[in-house]
Amino acid sequence: MTRRQQSFLWDGRCRPPRTADPGSTGRRPAPLHSPYLAFLRVGFTKPPPSPGTLVRSYRTVSPLPPARERAGSAVYFLLHFPWPRDRLPLATTLAHGARTFLSAVASRHRGTTAPVSRTTPKRVTAARGVREPFWAMARRLAARMGIEDDFFLTNLELRESTETGELASGLSHASMKGMVLLTVLELAARGVPKGAVTVLHDAGDTGERYRALASDLAERGFAVALPDLRGHGRTEGDRGHSNGLAEIERDIQEIQDHLAYRMPDDPKILIGVGLGANYAASFAVRHPEVLFALVLLSPLHDPNFVAPPEPRGLGKLFKKVTPRSEGSTGYSADALTSRPGQATAWSANELTHEVITVRAIEEARRSAALDLPKVGTLGLPVLLLHGEDDELASVERTRALAGGTVDVQTFEGQRHHLLHDGRSADVRAKIAEWLSAKMDA
Repeated sequence: MTRRQQSFLWDGRCRPPRTADPGSTGRRPAPLHSPYLAFLRVGFTKPPPSPGTLVRSYRTVSPLPPARERAGSAVYFLLHFPWPRDRLPLATTLAHGARTFLSAVASRHRGTTAPVSRTTPKRVTAARGVREPFWAMARRLAARMGIEDDFFLTNLELRESTETGELASGLSHASMKGMVLLTVLELAARGVPKGAVTVLHDAGDTGERYRALASDLAERGFAVALPDLRGHGRTEGDRGHSNGLAEIERDIQEIQDHLAYRMPDDPKILIGVGLGANYAASFAVRHPEVLFALVLLSPLHDPNFVAPPEPRGLGKLFKKVTPRSEGSTGYSADALTSRPGQATAWSANELTHEVITVRAIEEARRSAALDLPKVGTLGLPVLLLHGEDDELASVERTRALAGGTVDVQTFEGQRHHLLHDGRSADVRAKIAEWLSAKMDA
């Protein structure tokens, strides 16, 4: 490393740190006595220009849209030291909101953006030269998770919340105190994008179970995001816990900002399943200007989650029910789907669970009482889908919401999770056709 590069890193005040690939098995740098941040220089060039209005920065690494002319690649790195999460390349917002960029290349589908560019500049370390490129690490991680090549994984670095769901004070990039990683599985649109769809999963569920829907929508020209909400799937947080609707709405807005960076002017659509439908409705009631359309599957009009029992006798002295006390969703695999294979898959999936906390139960009921009845007043196109054999949510109350901008369709013989039941292909086709028709209207 030259003296000029040294001054770039540290203003000439101290030696550059020794760094190593977090995923390597070789010798690692010695432990550090204090946390610090290091900028690694990797041949900066001017990135392609933004295709439209810029949005406020969000905390992740994402590809820029394809440039019309061949342009060099640029990567701005901000690495956390000491490395807070082993084997995870964590990029974040630079000082004063500067973005971290990855160049994009056209995929085999004309006009789309590749999830991770194979021409991306490789990471450089002070001691060992060129290391494994980021796209290779991403592919290895995806392979371990069983994710198809077309999908790519994004970690949004978000703020923790107070007990009421507001932004918590206190933030440390060194220890990650006050920060949460929210995992989003993404799929680019095939061809010229029409819009961006976010699918919100049910209680105890995980976003990656909706990859079949994402693939169908991508074929119709929609980019799709499959997030794991806090306390679910691979996202951090206490299992089954939510600090409230304010936290959930803030996270949904962060996902929309994330999508808006690459697609600033394209319509945004929310699809919610079960409790995710309630959350989607709550977000739409408070932020109707953000969305183009809303699709709700099996919304919970009267959530029948099971709260933890109150302690009795002497137990009251030693144990109390708190907002984080664990209850149960009451979901059984057979109540979710009539397909034995899907029921078995739900039970065997290490990412699904039946935990829901007291605070999450209270907020689910508040959403059902205050927000679901208002979906017909939003002025947005709304599609409600429900299985006629659903034992967990009332199909009659879903039918009662029909009229105006709200379309309702029920499916005979289907249970709570329509996208994992016997007519799942028909449900996916209905969603794709309805969205395409609304976009073309």
